[in-house]
Amino acid sequence: MSEQEMIRLAQGIFEAYNGQDTQHFATLVADDMVFRDQALFPQTWDGRQAFLDLLREWWISFPDGKVTWGNYLVSGESVGCEAILEGTHRGDFYGIAATGKRVHFPFLHVMEFSDGKLKEIRFYYDRERVLKQMGVIS
Repeated sequence: MSEQEMIRLAQGIFEAYNGQDTQHFATLVADDMVFRDQALFPQTWDGRQAFLDLLREWWISFPDGKVTWGNYLVSGESVGCEAILEGTHRGDFYGIAATGKRVHFPFLHVMEFSDGKLKEIRFYYDRERVLKQMGVIS
């Protein structure tokens, strides 16, 4: 894949997230896709269905959640992208009951592609910052 194709695919990932569009996601993701939440290391979600289930959980947790993105770095079959998630914590988030608090946190996705599909995401963010914004810790 060219750099531009990988960037377009990365953009499609974020657009599908913002649109809460699992059908579109399913077309972008490899069957054996792996999602790694680096703040919960070594937590992984293995396979397309596990990833789609995780996305649904995030949409329940932050139903008004939106991602803005930019600053891509492409190397080989990988794209790194800085982004920001903003939303209101309205549902269970990794076992934390809804707080009704707004969150605004930057994150980095490192996305690996293979055969035109998303193969892996490594998700880097400051979990403590998110928990503070949710009012769970001080």
